[in-house]
Amino acid sequence: MKFIADRMLGRLSRWLRLFGYDTLEIKKQENEDDLLLELAEKEDRILISRDAILIRKAIKKGLGAYDVQSPNIMEQLCEIRTQFKLSFEPRMDRCTICNSLIRKIDTSEIEILKT
Repeated sequence: MKFIADRMLGRLSRWLRLFGYDTLEIKKQENEDDLLLELAEKEDRILISRDAILIRKAIKKGLGAYDVQSPNIMEQLCEIRTQFKLSFEPRMDRCTICNSLIRKIDTSEIEILKT
């Protein structure tokens, strides 16, 4: 299951990544809502936001979307887990900052890190 979150849910995005869920987060920029909707559709992601208007737009376009109700991170996690029946066992296979998959590096790649 893949998610995309607006900037209001940065902490939730990081927690979802910690549990191994592919979660993009869009930072503040022009046409932020349009970009969220476009990426959700293009990459088959579920939009999560606290912006009810944005969620309604997503649903109107036939996209998966969820309007997070709580401002509290622990309650947000409970909401998401219940709504999508997610497992919250830490997997730690995604970077909590950039969402990239984490992997062991080859010995040949160590030189790259030294520069």
